[in-house]
Formats: sequence, C-alpha cells, structure tokens
Amino acid sequence: MGIYLRLTPATKDILYQLYCATEDVWGLQLSRRAGRPTGTVYPLLDRLEREGFVQSRWDDDSRRSGPRRRLYALTPAGRVWVQQKLKLSAIVTKQQRSKGVDYDTPKTIRQSRSHPSAGDQACPV
Repeated sequence: MGIYLRLTPATKDILYQLYCATEDVWGLQLSRRAGRPTGTVYPLLDRLEREGFVQSRWDDDSRRSGPRRRLYALTPAGRVWVQQKLKLSAIVTKQQRSKGVDYDTPKTIRQSRSHPSAGDQACPV
C-alpha cells in the first residue's frame, strides 16, 4: 500500500462512503451517495485499488439483467488507514470549525448537517 495518498475532497467522500458501506458497492452507487460525478469516481476507484486501499470484484448475480457490475470494498488495511484518517480529520475539523472553517468533512456529512434528510446513511466517524 502506498504511503502517500492525496486526500482531495472527492477522495475523502469516496473513502467515507466505502468505510460506511455495509456491503460491497458499485461505482454508480458510490457516485450517487457521495454526490460526485462518475468521471471523478471511477478513476479514483482505480487509483485506490492500485494503491491497495480498495479491492474490486465482478458481481455474479445472474438473476439481474443488464451488464455486470464491478463491486468495490475497502481492503482490511484500507479500512484501518481510513479509520485513522477519519479520526485525525475529525480532530482537525473540530479545530477548523472553532475558526468557522470546514474543509475536511466529507461532502455527504456536510449536506446531512445542513439538510437532515440529505444523508441516507448514519455512519459514525
């Protein structure tokens, strides 16, 4: 796993959604949950997989019609890394909020705070 991963807001949103997922999710599902375009999400997933944070597999549900979906999940090491980063991010965010700034909180959390119905998932950080 790479030691350095640039944590852009989009990367944080995707990692947060993967961290909160209770089962493997496909790219379009991640895109919708994170509020990010697929043109951002799929390259990010590829990079995260190359770095060892994410693993993917093809959906083998033969009952579903249409093209097969590629399912994504955090690797065990990726989950630990994200958990550590989310804790650190929560500390930094708390300090930023005391100054009226909030750059590090994933977009979906910010939206659910300002619009309670916007967050479909409750994921403790």
